[in-house]
Amino acid sequence: MALEVDIRGMFNKLLSRISQDIAIDLGTATSLVYVRGRGIVIQEPSVVAINQKTGQVLAIGEEAKKMVGRTPAHIIATRPLVSGVISDFEVTEQMLRYFIDKVDRKRFILNPRPRVIVGIPCGVTEVEKKAVRDATESAGARKVFLIEEPMAAAIGARLDIQEAGGNFIVDIGGGTTEVAVISLGGIVMAKSLRIAGDKLNEDIIHFAQNEYKLLIGERTAEEIKIGIGSACALKNSKSSTTRASARGGDERNSSTTRASARGGDERNSSTTRASARGGDERNSSTTRAQSKRTSSSFPPSLPSEARSARGGFAELRSSLALRSAWADEASASSTHTLNKNGNPKREMPMRGRNLVTGLPEEITVTEEEIRKAMEKSIKQIIEEIKSTIEETPPELLADIMSRGIQMAGGGSLLRGIDFLVAKETKIPTKIIEDPMTAVVRGAGMVLENLDELSDILVETEYLEPPK
Repeated sequence: MALEVDIRGMFNKLLSRISQDIAIDLGTATSLVYVRGRGIVIQEPSVVAINQKTGQVLAIGEEAKKMVGRTPAHIIATRPLVSGVISDFEVTEQMLRYFIDKVDRKRFILNPRPRVIVGIPCGVTEVEKKAVRDATESAGARKVFLIEEPMAAAIGARLDIQEAGGNFIVDIGGGTTEVAVISLGGIVMAKSLRIAGDKLNEDIIHFAQNEYKLLIGERTAEEIKIGIGSACALKNSKSSTTRASARGGDERNSSTTRASARGGDERNSSTTRASARGGDERNSSTTRAQSKRTSSSFPPSLPSEARSARGGFAELRSSLALRSAWADEASASSTHTLNKNGNPKREMPMRGRNLVTGLPEEITVTEEEIRKAMEKSIKQIIEEIKSTIEETPPELLADIMSRGIQMAGGGSLLRGIDFLVAKETKIPTKIIEDPMTAVVRGAGMVLENLDELSDILVETEYLEPPK
């Protein structure tokens, strides 16, 4: 018996060396795939387009997302995951098989199937865990490991989860918001709220219907959320840049006026003297006056308005760099004006069908309107964070107050969400580097060190069928 176990262990080690093991962040909105030794190789939407007449899968990922809301009656573009769990087993299996085959295209006949680590939300039921495991095995995995998404996000953020100290992580994804306190390699306190990025999109859709009687699609709502959405009013550097530019413009205008006045006086006096002495001095004095006006004015190659706009849009582009490619188009279509206080006022066109007339219509919405539309859902996320803090042991809470709250997930890229969390919880809050890929990076780090970090994985032995 012991010899059989040793042989099986040696065989598994051999297979693990030659197989192409992968980690998958199976998200409601976006799925990411990490390959051992190569890093993140796939980042595509969790959307599948199916022909209902034949049952054939037409497209998966980015190609399928382009079809959302634009398909004929017999083709549907659907999301097989809802609120972080599988809602359509067969479609999820097809999507996982697509990801595994895309990564492992060059696999030979003798090469083993890969081991797969899949991230799952906290608080999922045993049936939901088994559905993820069975779908992944049916898609071609040799062995499936499950890891809780807050734990993977903490590892991806390079937090020291093994030490005796509190780490607070908030993962705002597409379908769920995960809040967890981690210490000594385990989750001490965790909550899962099924309010996240998709719910914010729904809020914008309902806002358009209630306020403007305008029917818009989910894609349009997400573009507006990314383009001008915010969690709280921010006085960013663009407003100070604009005010500084305005002050600089006033000073330049006043200095130009003074220079012109001085130039005019000198011109008049030199003209009087030139009348007595001749026209040469008048020309020279006029030249000197023009040179004074030119030196006192701002260089014409970069006026104050252009400098202010250039700095503002550069900051906007950098804040949206982590979004999807089509999100940049949404940002580019938004406009920026100044409100009464001199702060930037973001606006964006919203196009849809008027529910009264049935005709297409375009209206302009502001940042304040979108923030008000999402306010209720954002407040629920904040309350969930505060509820987790209230139940955290005091010693760990003391560590968290010094280390701060770490935010991950695509939802953490909403403008001002970190400032709002810090304001409501009185705890420093930070958005980790590259928050959208934190979960898959953490799962990949576990995959690279599976023997050392196997203790943090979710137990799956009880999910095995009886032999």
